[in-house]
Amino acid sequence: MSSVPLLVVDSGYFLDDGRNSHGDSLADMKVNNEWMLKAYKWLMVDAINLSSYDLRFLSKMIRGPSYKTEANWSLINRMVSANIQSRSPNMIAPQPFLIREVPGSQNGAGPLRIAFVGLTRQGPAPPAGFKIVDPMEAARRAVPEARRRADLVILLAHLSTAEAVSLARQVPGIDVIIAGNGEIFTAPVEVGQTLIVFTPFETRKVGELRFYRDAQGRFTIKDRYIVLDDQTPENMEAARIVTAAVEAEKAARAHSRKLLEEWAALTRSFKKPERKGPDETPSPAYVSSNACYQCHATHYLKWADTAHARASGPVILKPAEFEQSCLDCHASGPRKEKMLTAGDGPPLQNVQCEECHGPAGDHLANPGKGYGPIADVTVSCLRCHTPSASPNFDFETYWEKIKH
Repeated sequence: MSSVPLLVVDSGYFLDDGRNSHGDSLADMKVNNEWMLKAYKWLMVDAINLSSYDLRFLSKMIRGPSYKTEANWSLINRMVSANIQSRSPNMIAPQPFLIREVPGSQNGAGPLRIAFVGLTRQGPAPPAGFKIVDPMEAARRAVPEARRRADLVILLAHLSTAEAVSLARQVPGIDVIIAGNGEIFTAPVEVGQTLIVFTPFETRKVGELRFYRDAQGRFTIKDRYIVLDDQTPENMEAARIVTAAVEAEKAARAHSRKLLEEWAALTRSFKKPERKGPDETPSPAYVSSNACYQCHATHYLKWADTAHARASGPVILKPAEFEQSCLDCHASGPRKEKMLTAGDGPPLQNVQCEECHGPAGDHLANPGKGYGPIADVTVSCLRCHTPSASPNFDFETYWEKIKH
């Protein structure tokens, strides 16, 4: 048995805007992710499996040929994925596997070489510059090479229970699959020569594997789970990291509230513009749907009965989760880099007429044909109704609700 512990983690721990189920703003997620990295460094994690979720955040760390000079290089060097590949010269794909050596515990025994192979399911879509290939095909390529170079092959898999079992049946040479299936708890199973164990839900337990090698070099594997309850002694250094992370998150949420208050104050400063003549000073660039109502009452009433007319409601009701980029799709007016300034006229709450048709100030000053055509309605809708933000979006269905 090796007496040297190795710590590994499955993928899916970093947060991204497409998997935000805990009420985190983008600012919160950035803070949480940064502190996750700090914790991994402090814990000296030996191997980290990546998923598409993690890649959305970590892609910023592995961009371009200079990534090895980043302060996080020592951590990047512990990240693995056999089926995340680069499709851009500016992106560096994670290594398919890594090998850790631990000294033999028996007299005269050589070091034990353990290969950690990473795999993830193919969805959701990875960020630009990457692709995720079929995990089964990737395993068929990576496992034999890892087997050739190591005494033990451990596969870290962000896969469902069924996918992990299928992998064990179809890809020989895997000693252990550590699978993150997202379920409360799944008991270990053996499939042929492969032991499949599952990461505990929300890290409520610590899973431990022990490997015993006999005189002929064969291994026996023992596994156990340790419940992290109130009887587990506190690690003071870990507690300090948690406290600092919580304080950083509180600061991020306070900043979010402040930004929302500033934006709301600007929207309240909007005044209904007066129609100007052709020789007078133009109206502000944005004039609001109320101004459109003067001539387009039928279209206005159609809009007022849609979710677009109430799009800012969810943002306003969750001040601690507010992020300036939310306004790109939940409000109208100047784009986000100018949203909290009054230089181009105050921003507007909700998705108003001008968000699709463009600023109407000149049209209000000099009404006439030619204003408001949309080059491609589908493209315009998909700017906000992305697969991650609006997974059930169907253009034909939604278009029937708003077309005019």
